[in-house]
Amino acid sequence: MFSSKNYTIQPYYDGAMAWWITNERPWPNYNAGDVIPLSDELKIQFRFYKQTIHLFDTVKEEYNLLHSEKIITIHPSELRNEDTASIMQSPSMRMIKQIIDTEIPSSEKSVRLEVEEGILRIVQNPSTPFLVPPNHRIFVNAIDGIKILHDASEKSSKRRVHDHLEAARCSTCPICMDEIKLNKPSRLPCLHLFHHWCVAKWLEIKHECPYCRSPVPHEFVTWF
Repeated sequence: MFSSKNYTIQPYYDGAMAWWITNERPWPNYNAGDVIPLSDELKIQFRFYKQTIHLFDTVKEEYNLLHSEKIITIHPSELRNEDTASIMQSPSMRMIKQIIDTEIPSSEKSVRLEVEEGILRIVQNPSTPFLVPPNHRIFVNAIDGIKILHDASEKSSKRRVHDHLEAARCSTCPICMDEIKLNKPSRLPCLHLFHHWCVAKWLEIKHECPYCRSPVPHEFVTWF
């Protein structure tokens, strides 16, 4: 039974944004030379992730779980108004701010502002096309996560960590005893690996590893 107790946990919050247009031809009913009409609709897809990162010197393990997803449709014309007050009071801006205020913690003011300003930069850019049909959208990825920094400075300690990680990749979940698929696993701070849904239910009852009984801090239970 392997347990690594030399670790520190650091919470963090991050946000990223991408403007995407499908590679498919967005106007199949038009011919070359036709004037393509503009659309006053744009989808914004918000994706909120829970992320756990384990760092062992140069070794990095990253686990992402899509926690929730929301899609809204706005009218770009409402955000291209020259009057700033009208923009902020428009239905489109209210929808954007409602999701930002609901889903991004109030303590992350810089991330809230970054997302809001990023959307406005894309929409207000004169070169941003809004074609019919609206096969384009803005992706907003917000990541709420923790970094677990492991102290494995000695050569023998690094070897034990490496051997444990390799063995766990081919193991079964200690809770349900089914094979672990690496698309949505969870690795606890003690390094033991489980199905996400199995360990999530376990941690609702006990804040400890079900295999080695190492404690999982109460404030970090929701990440695993």
